Amino acid sequence: MKLLLYIILLCTTSCKKNERSQSVNKVTNIELTDSLICSVNYKENQIYLKYDNTNKVLNIEELNFIMNELSDVKIDCVNDKIIIKYYEKIGNQYIQTSHILDKKDNKLLLSKIYRFESSRNGVNLFGAILENEINDYTGVEPNVKTVNIYSFSGFKEELTPTINEYFDNITFLFKNKNYEELSLWADTLVVSHIIDIVAINESNVSMYNDIAYYLEQSKACGAAIFLLKKIIVKFPNRLVAYINLGDAYWSIGDNKKAKNAYKKYFELMKSKEKESKIPKRVFDRL
Repeated sequence: MKLLLYIILLCTTSCKKNERSQSVNKVTNIELTDSLICSVNYKENQIYLKYDNTNKVLNIEELNFIMNELSDVKIDCVNDKIIIKYYEKIGNQYIQTSHILDKKDNKLLLSKIYRFESSRNGVNLFGAILENEINDYTGVEPNVKTVNIYSFSGFKEELTPTINEYFDNITFLFKNKNYEELSLWADTLVVSHIIDIVAINESNVSMYNDIAYYLEQSKACGAAIFLLKKIIVKFPNRLVAYINLGDAYWSIGDNKKAKNAYKKYFELMKSKEKESKIPKRVFDRL
């Protein structure tokens, strides 16, 4: 009888383990034009990370996140950066922790950390820049002080989130030339979260456009381009977005895309008989 119970228990445990293994097995592959290949395979208690020809295995038990068990792991490769996103769910609370890694000499250096929290009550976005980059990334998050980048509570009261506070902070940091701290607020990941929380619309498009201008002027051109393209999708005839997009592309040396944006700006200005107001740099660069 004891033997029979043991066999039943063993089979039940094995079935559950196999069921869990299938449910959490996540694979993401992204191949870039510069031949950098990133992939992550999250299965059971390990994360298999690959970049270029380097393989790394991270043990879930060693990661110091809120939960002992992650619900998903994803990866993005952007130019020379790798972004690993860890997902957790606790009750009605959803948490995404993002580690931004710089690739140097075939090593991954942890440079920024972001944590996005969402629940029925509201949303919070925290971030931190590491003063000393962590060599040889292991997935363990160092004990660092985070900054509250965005906060909103009021879903239960049916309040509508706005970007006013985020806009004010970006403006303040830009005008005070605090570019180091601004880089934390101006990351593409942050801008993406902000747009998800507060969609671009008629009432806030001017603020979003100003934010994009401040980002471009602060050399955060990647985030500026990301935001301007989102604005143009929603407002395809917005003049200032095209000249700002051209300036952002020009700043990073992508002259072909810059000229395309300037041409569209020129056409729109011409259709409104405002050619005399086109800045000289647009003609020079075209």
